[in-house]
Amino acid sequence: MNKRVKTHFQYSWWAYFLIFVAVITLWVSVFVKLAEPKADERLNITIVGSVDGKNIAADLEKALESKTNKPLKEINVEIIAGDNVQIGEIIAMRCMGETDLIIFEEEYIVKPLSLNFKPVDESRIKEYFGSSDLYKEDDKTYGVLLYDGTSQSNFKTYYKGDKKFYAFITPVSENCAKLNGKGAEESDAAIQAIKYFTEAA
Repeated sequence: MNKRVKTHFQYSWWAYFLIFVAVITLWVSVFVKLAEPKADERLNITIVGSVDGKNIAADLEKALESKTNKPLKEINVEIIAGDNVQIGEIIAMRCMGETDLIIFEEEYIVKPLSLNFKPVDESRIKEYFGSSDLYKEDDKTYGVLLYDGTSQSNFKTYYKGDKKFYAFITPVSENCAKLNGKGAEESDAAIQAIKYFTEAA
């Protein structure tokens, strides 16, 4: 019996080695997945236009630290050139993926908005942004004015031009205090990010 076992291991050791590697790989991947921030623990923002995005994520991290109801573990900011020939496809993917906010320089807004975004409750968005200009399409509210082209707001730190920018909450965001019907009321990081950009510098 001993000899048979030794012979078996002599010729089949590689199979046990592969099983061992597979178990370790699975174990590590489970722990990596568990360590990743959940959807309401990270804020993803896409900005379409000529913006200097180098310091935005770091600045937002400091600014939102004491303002969000739920602490964030990660903030990501992506800048896309407005004249990108694939802008329509990129926006469609962001609206189906994990992006919370898409901020458009006015001339680069991908229309019709109803292709990618859902209308938001006008009365509720006004609770957060008061008399700010809203972006509408077919009498439905989709976004809010983030920068008017002249004000000395925080957004001016990253943009030196004079064009308007509008912020739109994606249908999948779990960080917008349920303005799109997703997430929880206390998960308001996307709302607080818009407020940060509109506040006086």
